[in-house]
Amino acid sequence: MFDPRAMVIRDGFDYVVKLSDGLSNAEAHAQTKVVDLPLRGIAHRVGAEVVDPSDTLCSNTACPAMDSEGNPFFMDESHLRASFVRSKFDALDRFVYLN
Repeated sequence: MFDPRAMVIRDGFDYVVKLSDGLSNAEAHAQTKVVDLPLRGIAHRVGAEVVDPSDTLCSNTACPAMDSEGNPFFMDESHLRASFVRSKFDALDRFVYLN
C-alpha cells in the first residue's frame, strides 16, 4: 500500500502508474495494533515516552502514502524516505536538537 515500487507496474514495454490513496486511519491502526498495543504497555510500565509516527503522518481520518505534491512518504513498505524525514517529519526533533 505504501511502497512506491508497487505504484509503478510494468506492462510489457510500458508501465502503468497506480498511485495509492493510503489507508483510513482506522485501517492503519487496525493493522498495527498487534505490535503497537504491547509496545505502548511496555513503554508505560518503564516510563518511556511513545513516539508514534502516525501522529505526524496521519490526519484524523486518513494515513496517506504521499504528500499533496505526489511525493511518496516511504522508500519501501515500511521505511520513510530520508528526504521526507528531513523536510517534513519532525516527530523526533525534540529528542535530537538542543533548545
